[in-house]
Amino acid sequence: MKNVHRMAVISLLLLLASFAGADIRLPAVIGDNMVMQRQTTASIWGWADPGEPVTIDASWQSIPVKPTTADQDGKWKIAVKTPEAGGPYKLTIKGKNTLTLENILIGEVWLASGQSNMEMPLAKVSSAYTGIKDSAQEIAAANYPEIRLFQVGNFSSKEPLDDVGPGISMYGIPVSDCQWKACSPETISTFSSTAYFFARKLHQTLGVPVGIIDSSWGGTRAEAWTPAAGLKELGYTNELKQALDSPQNPRGKIPTRLYNGMIHPLRNVTIKGAIWYQGEGNSGQASQYRDLFSTMITNWRTAWGQGDFPFYYAQISPFGYGQTNPSQELREAQLETLSLKNTGMAVTMDIGNLTDIHPKNKQEVGRRLALWALAKDYGQTDLVYSGPIYKSMAVQGDTVRLTFDHVGTGLGTRDGKAVSHLTIAGADKKFVEANGVIKGDTVIVSSESVKKPVAVRYGWSNTAMPNLANKEGLPALSFRTDTRQDKLPNILFILADDLGYGDVACYNPDSKIPTPNLDRLAAEGMRFTDAHSPSTVCTPTRYSILTGRMEFRTGMKWVFSGIGGPCLIEKERMTLGQMLGEKGYTTACFGKWHIGMTFFDKAGKRITNSGIKGVEQIDYSRAIPDSPIHRGFDQFYGTVSCPTTDWFYAFVDGDRVPVPPTKLLDKSKLPKHPYANDCRRGMVADNFDHEEVDLVFLDKSVKFMEEQVKTRPEKPFFLYHSMQAVHLPSFAADQFKGKTQSGPHGDFIFEMDYVVGELLKTLERLGVADNTLVMFASDNGPEVPTVINMRKTHNHDGARPWRGVKRDQWEGGHRTPFIVRWPGKVKAGVTSDQLTSLTDVMATCAEIAGAKLPNDAAEDSFSMLPVLRGRQGDTPVRQYMLQQTPTLALSIREGKWKYLDHQGSGGNNYERIGDSSMKPYALKDTDPEAPGQLYDLEADPGETKNLYSKHPGIVKRLKGQLEAYKESGRSAPLRR
Repeated sequence: MKNVHRMAVISLLLLLASFAGADIRLPAVIGDNMVMQRQTTASIWGWADPGEPVTIDASWQSIPVKPTTADQDGKWKIAVKTPEAGGPYKLTIKGKNTLTLENILIGEVWLASGQSNMEMPLAKVSSAYTGIKDSAQEIAAANYPEIRLFQVGNFSSKEPLDDVGPGISMYGIPVSDCQWKACSPETISTFSSTAYFFARKLHQTLGVPVGIIDSSWGGTRAEAWTPAAGLKELGYTNELKQALDSPQNPRGKIPTRLYNGMIHPLRNVTIKGAIWYQGEGNSGQASQYRDLFSTMITNWRTAWGQGDFPFYYAQISPFGYGQTNPSQELREAQLETLSLKNTGMAVTMDIGNLTDIHPKNKQEVGRRLALWALAKDYGQTDLVYSGPIYKSMAVQGDTVRLTFDHVGTGLGTRDGKAVSHLTIAGADKKFVEANGVIKGDTVIVSSESVKKPVAVRYGWSNTAMPNLANKEGLPALSFRTDTRQDKLPNILFILADDLGYGDVACYNPDSKIPTPNLDRLAAEGMRFTDAHSPSTVCTPTRYSILTGRMEFRTGMKWVFSGIGGPCLIEKERMTLGQMLGEKGYTTACFGKWHIGMTFFDKAGKRITNSGIKGVEQIDYSRAIPDSPIHRGFDQFYGTVSCPTTDWFYAFVDGDRVPVPPTKLLDKSKLPKHPYANDCRRGMVADNFDHEEVDLVFLDKSVKFMEEQVKTRPEKPFFLYHSMQAVHLPSFAADQFKGKTQSGPHGDFIFEMDYVVGELLKTLERLGVADNTLVMFASDNGPEVPTVINMRKTHNHDGARPWRGVKRDQWEGGHRTPFIVRWPGKVKAGVTSDQLTSLTDVMATCAEIAGAKLPNDAAEDSFSMLPVLRGRQGDTPVRQYMLQQTPTLALSIREGKWKYLDHQGSGGNNYERIGDSSMKPYALKDTDPEAPGQLYDLEADPGETKNLYSKHPGIVKRLKGQLEAYKESGRSAPLRR
């Protein structure tokens, strides 16, 4: 209690000092003996009287450092350029008083943090910390004056602090006095052993000074080290309430409190990177840790403002945690964190202690962490820095062949024996002991009792200490092949046709049409408010979704009709279906294709007439060479082009037409209403009912999911359900007629919503909803006749609140609903204003599936996964976004600015008269002589004021960027 009282008094004095008129003051981490990061711009900061001038003189440079003035809160910060490694140097800081810092070194600065295995010192200090391996010898030899140590005291704070305090006693470790010290036998004994051995390896290898800051506390969970903003992102409501309601207590390991007291005060320190050793405290919460750990890392990086600095961590060791705390799953969660940029993991499977949660071989932990840094940050590219990491499996008869990354110069075992701790299972998922034989860089796994294996596990228990390693002595980590496949989510992408932003109730509070299933989907997932179809019409949008590439790059104008072809997707181009198929997905497309297919006549010649004459020439004995099953899909059942407005009213199954069209459509038997005219008198098959098309597509999708889950439960599926609804002629099935008060088109929207609901119910009935990513979108804005008539007769605006409709470059032509649900991954009931395009579906799915996109694929696709996972914050994923019309007119967005590289809408004729005249909705161009249009969507979301001539600089920049994207053939950055 004395220590607690003492810390409260110290904190009060520090707080008072920061506000009272006083001499210039520095944080504890800026002082004598410190190390500053070399060859960068490092921060020096502190406090003074408001308005007080502050200057800095650095002895290593002759050019004066730019001075500053303390702000109204008395805070100041100055950027100081640092040279190559060396020293000692002096820093002189002058305000009303003068402070001189002595014996400063320039080198490498790292932050170390975590729980007890990071905090564990070299010496024995308690029954918990009994000393490391060879403790006495290591302490005696720790004479490294160019390694500098800074120990942050254990301190928990209710509010984020600007400076660290001395802390409290922990496990008998003396209270830290929070100052830099040169490494010596006298200073090292109670310092973090892992941090010390990491620093020692860097110092010995690089020959430069190393500064290591240890800010760790035993027995703590990751929640305590995560900023409040990160916990809020993840929905940790109870934890945040605990952090707010609990009294201030320096000893409390309460959520976010250790970040506030021990990490936040260090955020201005210019560091090279961080190392971390924690996870034991979260060993029973592996599923939460996956998101929590990566969010913590991302939030730290945001706080530092140094970009994605390196973050390397130690995987927890085998230990008898008990059945309720399966540490193997926590290790798996740590492995998955490697997907975060600039992270690395030191595996400790071989150096644990099954009876002591604090294994003593901290020398090797520090060395292995240092190997990552040396290889990734210090140019030692030929260094083997990781043990084998499971990559893939292949069933070969009654055996399984495992392949690995990071095999070094080859695989081996630590004891020269057969690979240990392997189990194998068949379809019953009953795992039995297995034999493992190393063959080159692979391991062959088998068991006499499993003749048809489907999965393998290695080291899959709390206490397994298996023996597989590479020849460099770095161990393989535990893994299970079944989870690596099962964890990939099923993906259901539902694409509506001509559905406007204002057609969905959760987007339009004035909508006259109920959409309960889409509203529910939004309530259970993320609703995007600034999402766009790549084009203002269907064919280009579909091409862009399935390729991640803008369709204007192909040069094709307008859209396909009838049996138009060939397929717009080039044979050699990677598609969304192909990419996911290569990652183990079963892929299927049911519904409207509309990207072109090739048909032949009886002479084997390609038919070029897409109208009724072309349909009459088809030889149905010949396969379609470029149907969806030739563009990445395992299954397809649907229509060539628009299902109910075309010359060709028949279904394609795979690459054949099982029931060819044999008669002209009798339009007299179809409904009569304002939208029914958009229906060509083409050839129709006997099994084709214009009013049942969407229910046929629904039946196919439902049966596919049922069959997939029943016969291939181990494989994820990708289902692209491409609806007819709500394209003209708005023919709802009988069961939906009259179900709304908004006429035939309202009924058709209601049917569209029903289809969404039935697909969701199927996922739930099959028990796979929790592991299915559902995306819903529309291919463009609402159609002209429906918008005009629905506005007049039902007071419903499918384009609300935007200007324009389908074919228009204005927002109503392509800003559409986009909803994503992924239980446990995407937070429920959230709204995102991130700028995104449906071209981004491909890169997003690639990142989810772990696929590496080549640079000749998905050239206009950005991954929105960080947005979905709540890790992006307010930082835009996209700086720019391209749009196109059927005439190939282009526009480009940058934040609030939207530049149209053309006059007019780019699609519709607003001078046309008649029933579908848009003339009443034409707006006067406020800059009619300008060759293009510029709108500020923040001030003018209705795009009523053309600012082209008022902002020539913005026009020049945006037009230049647009031309650069056209010239380069891509808008997404090159991938490494």
